[in-house]
Amino acid sequence: MLRSLFDTLLGSRLRDDFQRQGQSRAQLLMLHEIGKAMEGSFESVERTLQLIAEAVTVILQVERSFVFLVEPDTGDLVAKAGSGLVTQNYIEKMRIPKGKGILGKVVETGEPAHVPDARTDPRALSDIIQELGVRNMLLAPLRMGNRVLGVILADSRLSGERFTDDDIQLLGVLGSLAAVTEENAALIARLKVKSSRLAALLEVGQALNSTFDLKDILQLILDKAISLTSAAGGSVILVDAAGERLDILAAQGLSQTTVESLKLEIGQGITGWVAREKRPLLVRDVRLDARYVQANEDVRSELAVPMLDAQEVIGVINVDAHAVNAFGEDDEALLGTFAGMASVAIRNARLFASLRASSASERK
Repeated sequence: MLRSLFDTLLGSRLRDDFQRQGQSRAQLLMLHEIGKAMEGSFESVERTLQLIAEAVTVILQVERSFVFLVEPDTGDLVAKAGSGLVTQNYIEKMRIPKGKGILGKVVETGEPAHVPDARTDPRALSDIIQELGVRNMLLAPLRMGNRVLGVILADSRLSGERFTDDDIQLLGVLGSLAAVTEENAALIARLKVKSSRLAALLEVGQALNSTFDLKDILQLILDKAISLTSAAGGSVILVDAAGERLDILAAQGLSQTTVESLKLEIGQGITGWVAREKRPLLVRDVRLDARYVQANEDVRSELAVPMLDAQEVIGVINVDAHAVNAFGEDDEALLGTFAGMASVAIRNARLFASLRASSASERK
């Protein structure tokens, strides 16, 4: 009988060891897959975040998990990945308003949080609790230095047990992996933008050295400016010889009729204001700015920068978009660079025209 009991206990322990080994192997495989995905996360950040969410459900043995990222414009938390007992359609609709509930608190403090019973905790989000049956939540921030990029959430242990300190540490590690993934992707995106902008500036620089056709150069500058700021349209406008009016020399997103008929005076409209004040102007919503003169009813935001020659305004370059708040400081700096290049093109073209006229006069 003692022998039988010993065999039973030994068999139970062997089974437990086997299960633990199997779980450990699954955990290692998940971490290995995450590592491989992170190597290519520059192209597939969504896949890496999904693997991290799946790793949470496997390693912590929870019913479901989510990875939220802070939306830069609004500060809201938007679900980017999820795993377990939840549909993809539900994940795609999940949005937590800035500062709301325990998730907002984690973003604010940058510290992990544990909600032993979400049904009785006032910090929990009642709508999620009701829809998903959330009970026991563990949350960790996605931190990069002093910045919190999002939140990773583990919900309800399958065993019904509460989370331990080890679980909190492990979720923090997975949260750090998610943060690195997002930061790497953002870094690569920024580098790609810088690379494309440098390439565009190089192309314009080469054009400046190869032709004196002012209209072609200004159109090239405008096309690059629109493309790199993700604008819908724009124009390059020159001050006339009398210094009283603005004439459109290059345009995109405007009808030919508008280009030929729209003649703004210095000080009139957004571009006229820029020409008079000799400084850039970013209008986040043209409907709220009395200076705006409508040339396209779809335009919602506009950015305009003066073109200067020896501190004198010779024109304005502007871009516009169909969305409110479409441009930022980086766009203003880039447009300022293009304005400088356009000024050089105008100066060169005028100098060339002057030299050609002088040469023709001497031949007579």
